[in-house]
Amino acid sequence: MPITELDIETALLEVDEAAADVAAAEHLPMGPAAGQAWASAQGRLRHATTTHARLVEQRAEELAAQERFAAAEAAAAKRLTAMGKELDASRDKLAKAFAAAQAGLVAMLDAAHEHNDLRKAAARELFAAGLGVADGDNDHESCATQHGQLRVRGAWWLDVDPARLLALLTARVSVTRVGAPVGGAAVELRRMVTVLGLANRQDLRLEEIPLPDSVVAPTQLPRAAEVVERRPVGASDWDRRQFEHRQREDDDLRRLMNQESRS
Repeated sequence: MPITELDIETALLEVDEAAADVAAAEHLPMGPAAGQAWASAQGRLRHATTTHARLVEQRAEELAAQERFAAAEAAAAKRLTAMGKELDASRDKLAKAFAAAQAGLVAMLDAAHEHNDLRKAAARELFAAGLGVADGDNDHESCATQHGQLRVRGAWWLDVDPARLLALLTARVSVTRVGAPVGGAAVELRRMVTVLGLANRQDLRLEEIPLPDSVVAPTQLPRAAEVVERRPVGASDWDRRQFEHRQREDDDLRRLMNQESRS
């Protein structure tokens, strides 16, 4: 806390009181008690004097610092005014971007619900038209099942979970603006798409939409030699081929991201 004039006045009173105790001790009858009283009063006087001097010095330093701060603030007056305007404009820009993003998310989620409603209506229409088949029947180019599965001209159309779309969109933006927690952005996105069940969805084709330009440096992936030991022991030939395929993909992604980071 800053030193006040009251603090200094209080310390000065303690000096006066200690000095009075020293004077009183000097008039006591000679003896051990008088000597102890005088020594104790002298100790209090030294402490009070030191404290008062320290407070006076601190107070002077604080006043000088306040003057320097006021002078610096006055010198920066024009810049502070401009800075305030810049921050106001930046805040307004952020608020508008937030509102636009919110509206965009609402539009995307509404479109997902509308898409699902359309798909279900189409499935019901095909089923009612005599194109209903049992679940798992892949022998017809156009058909529908009692559970709402839909195939039109050879293309399967599935429900879209709006929550998963939202998670994927958040991940796509995050890895290019915030950073991927593990591995590079491309690897992290591939994992996210797989986990969300949106990979290779020909009825969505979300993977064809390019990612935003990244402003985050790609995280260095582990070298191939460091992941060889992760090959599953006793795995079947199919498992080994799948592992080797994923490893080649990781190597390709690593080379691509390293090239991007050097460019």
